[in-house]
Amino acid sequence: MAAHFAGSIPPFDVELPGEVRFGPGRARELSSIAARYGRPRILAAAPAWAFDGKGPAALVLEALRVAAEAVIPFRLGEGEAVSSEVDAGAALARSEGCSLVVGIGGGAAVDTAKAVAAMAPRGEPVESYLEGVGDGRVLDRPGLPCVAVPTTAGTGAEVTRNAVLSSRDRRYKRSLRSLYVVPRIAVVDPELAVTAPPFVTAASGLDAIVQLLEPYVSRRAQPFTDALAAQALPAAVAALPRAYADGSDLEARSVMALAALYSGICLAHAGLGVVHGLASAVGACTTVPHGVVCARLVAEAVRANAEALAGRKDDAAATARLARLAQAGRWVTGRPAGTPLGDALAGADRLAALVEALRVPRFRDYGVTEGDVAAILALPLGGNMKTNPADLAPGDVERILRSGL
Repeated sequence: MAAHFAGSIPPFDVELPGEVRFGPGRARELSSIAARYGRPRILAAAPAWAFDGKGPAALVLEALRVAAEAVIPFRLGEGEAVSSEVDAGAALARSEGCSLVVGIGGGAAVDTAKAVAAMAPRGEPVESYLEGVGDGRVLDRPGLPCVAVPTTAGTGAEVTRNAVLSSRDRRYKRSLRSLYVVPRIAVVDPELAVTAPPFVTAASGLDAIVQLLEPYVSRRAQPFTDALAAQALPAAVAALPRAYADGSDLEARSVMALAALYSGICLAHAGLGVVHGLASAVGACTTVPHGVVCARLVAEAVRANAEALAGRKDDAAATARLARLAQAGRWVTGRPAGTPLGDALAGADRLAALVEALRVPRFRDYGVTEGDVAAILALPLGGNMKTNPADLAPGDVERILRSGL
């Protein structure tokens, strides 16, 4: 393991998430989980379809109603989690006297629920607490307890200490970040994802893959998250096409659910890179789904980073980070070791082929044109660039962005 690091194993910290209940059928335990809070009034934050009495969400809501005094529906719009919905949800939780918030759905629904739970007791707009947007206020005490119930396998939001919120009007996509944002309990039941459409399976699954890759090659890489990435990255690359082809393949769904869970832990501890930096900017001013952005940019990001690091042969740290990109490439391709640059580029090619096989749309399919490139690049890319493995020139970043058009 030490061979992956330049020098000795670095010091590192681990902040484990709240309680995690993983496995098929675990959603049925939500009644007993809710009962921990007495007979709670529960705010259920979920997409509108979750309340139609069909699909996996029906099981979740039924289990909650067994233990609750009332389940108050908070119907979310389509797309990214937005600050205005958090403020509305927090106000609803206060007016209804809710004592528990449950997020049901994909990463946007879970992030919205996390932020609503954190903000409900405060009565202030969430924007005041967002990184790079607010006035420096921090969450200094717990909010309402939150239970996360993901129905897709992608963001790992069920175990992260941030909620990513956006505003199209103000053109930002920023985090509400605190240990008080981590859900108290995450119920990760792969059975809840079996009805997810192929497109959702592909986009969310590729997001999880990127969230395993970027922390592994990050400047903050550490042994704890390395172990998770080493197990989950090759497994996810193999399982995702199966889950895409047959949504009822519970083994593949379970692998992807675990990969997403691991990816959330990895990104929270080791950081991300240029793919997620650009995803923040793209998400702030377009309607391209987050998973699509990550999927379409990852191959070119690997190429750009590998080529930049290969050009710094006398830099031991750069050589070590290139070795990590090469190892990730071998995990993705399953092929034996060759040259570091060759292995990294082969990994990029394999990821590009996977994206094409899963028929992930391009940015232009959402109305993004060449004329939008300058506006996207003018937006801040956040702290993700600090942990990107290579120092990329502006032209490299633009090249990565254009690869998604």
